[in-house]
Amino acid sequence: MLPLLDHRKDLDLDRLLKLRFVVGRAGEADLNGWWSTQGVLGPIGETLFRRGFSRTHPWARARVVFEVARQRCLERYPNPKAVTLWSLPAVIEDAFDHRWASWIESVDQWAPFFQKLQSLPSAPLLDSLGDFGLWSPSHTKALGNLLHQGGPEAQLPRQPLNDQSLTLLAGGFSFSAQGSPIVPWLDLGWEE
Repeated sequence: MLPLLDHRKDLDLDRLLKLRFVVGRAGEADLNGWWSTQGVLGPIGETLFRRGFSRTHPWARARVVFEVARQRCLERYPNPKAVTLWSLPAVIEDAFDHRWASWIESVDQWAPFFQKLQSLPSAPLLDSLGDFGLWSPSHTKALGNLLHQGGPEAQLPRQPLNDQSLTLLAGGFSFSAQGSPIVPWLDLGWEE
């Protein structure tokens, strides 16, 4: 079994959150149509969710989009051992969920990020990730190693789970067509 705890300390959970936000918004039906949410992370979602969650609506909206994206990726590529942007090892997901409360408490600090996210244009995903400081030319070079055979998924070469591989899992969605996501995944080589 791979020592996943060793990888958790190498992960920037704020970066993971931002990656999920940008890919989540880019994949919504009003942009790339990879999942069925319609502008939940956009201005429409703010208007609708603000009524019931006046201060925490960005986080409520995120929960919806993240879960819909996770389910859509599982439909497209239902490999239970695949690590994706939306389905990470339990120890990582637990740390991410544990951090959620502190993110909610610092909602004002995140306000500029949310405002920028809501106005995300229908641009190539890698450009959008770059606009948020989440993508660089070195990532583009590394993304060239993605193994895509033309199906609904694309595998990253085996590598440790860290900020670099999480960024590549996010960037791998750039191979997706309108309405048809390619699910980038990583095999950590673990045994159940």
